[in-house]
Amino acid sequence: MLEEVRGFMDRCMLMMMSKAHQAAEEFKEEKGASDIVAIIVIIAIILVIAVIFRDSLKKVVEAVFTNLSDFVDNNKG
Repeated sequence: MLEEVRGFMDRCMLMMMSKAHQAAEEFKEEKGASDIVAIIVIIAIILVIAVIFRDSLKKVVEAVFTNLSDFVDNNKG
């Protein structure tokens, strides 16, 4: 009786370990592919926003660098 219970538990443990391994492998494969797609989508969105707001972004960057240059020039000490 005890051996039957041990055998049953061993089979259950092996089955659970096998299922866990299969699930982990599937998750790794899908996660890698979805990460690449997500990165490509984010880059595409950033590029579209940059093209749409190109003139505004250019003015903002020029203003920031102008203010930064003035700040450095005034505080050379």
